Amino acid sequence: MRLSCRPIVPAASLAILLILACIPPPASSETPSVQPLSGQRCVLDSLGLFALTVLPAPQPVLATTTLIDIAMQAATVPPEVLAGLPPDPPDPQAPEASGTQLVQTASLYEGVRYRWAGMSSRGMDCSGLIARVLQAHGIRAPHNSSQLYSLGRAVSRYDLQPGDLLFFSTRRRGIGHVGLYIGDGKFIHASSGAGRVITTSIDDPYYARRYVGARRLGKPGE
Repeated sequence: MRLSCRPIVPAASLAILLILACIPPPASSETPSVQPLSGQRCVLDSLGLFALTVLPAPQPVLATTTLIDIAMQAATVPPEVLAGLPPDPPDPQAPEASGTQLVQTASLYEGVRYRWAGMSSRGMDCSGLIARVLQAHGIRAPHNSSQLYSLGRAVSRYDLQPGDLLFFSTRRRGIGHVGLYIGDGKFIHASSGAGRVITTSIDDPYYARRYVGARRLGKPGE
């Protein structure tokens, strides 16, 4: 038996397909007219069209600097952190106010009614008064008598200066009251008994028995 090998697509058919590919489509209002190509150029363009259709387009390779720029723009952290540089040092603490300045500010609230947990001119408690005065001078202060006792440094009762904080134990345990020493053996504080911000002698029997200690926030001699 004799077998014959014939090409699946005759050469004549392939030539016809290439020719048909070069014939421009009919012009219309939506499709712009294409000028017909001739000869070898038409065949090469047809093969190029096939390559563009089937083969994936090569992707451009980004330079290393471009990749770093993109990453830095997309990141939410500062560029110096991405580069491994140490962050900028925090802002220096606000200048400490002098004791005289603290006393002057505290005296503005004398007569304000006592209000538990209050911290405004509409009403304040003892720690609210002190925190309000300190914050007015840029000093961060907690609204809590016990926590205020951890600020500054301890000073002797016989070495008190205006602006020192005085602490008293008015409850069974711990510190329950705080005031601001204004000089001449007196301190200003928000008194729940008096119902307002008042000035009281440090030798008052009630407070003298409950005195715990004093803390100084300002610089020595101020």
